Amino acid sequence: GGGERLLCKRIANNLRLPLLVEAFPDATFVLLTRDGRAVASSLRKVNWWPGFWVFWYGSTTDQWEADGGDPWELAARHWVEEVHALESGLDRVPAGHVVSLAYEDFVASPVDRLADIADRSGLTTNGAWLTELRRLSYPDHKESWRTELDPAALATVERVQRDTLRRYGYS
Repeated sequence: GGGERLLCKRIANNLRLPLLVEAFPDATFVLLTRDGRAVASSLRKVNWWPGFWVFWYGSTTDQWEADGGDPWELAARHWVEEVHALESGLDRVPAGHVVSLAYEDFVASPVDRLADIADRSGLTTNGAWLTELRRLSYPDHKESWRTELDPAALATVERVQRDTLRRYGYS
């Protein structure tokens, strides 16, 4: 379309950071981190999770369950493995080309955070853009896992994610 910027929110790109850095050496990468318990809960609800190819397992979510695996363990570990893949890929991103943001900070002040991301990415903001952003709805699902996960599921998720949750301040 002739634009100078590309915004791509594709979770599969978590595994492609070295390739993306090579293809777009001046790119800014936005790292949005979310509590793994919320991610595990969300994964179990999205329509694309059944039959999803799990890169670190080498098969699908359906096969995991057919092999007798606990679906909560799978969702929990998937977050851990994605975080690990991102950390490995971020080693290839030049200093100053990563904007890190916690999901919880984003939902607390979405328009301010988006303006900050734009500024740190070299994009100019204007009043009309900010006005449009203020008209949008930004659902806050940061604590939904607390009511969605039953005690057994929560225990499994926290057992699998414990170290990574602590490292990211979600203890």
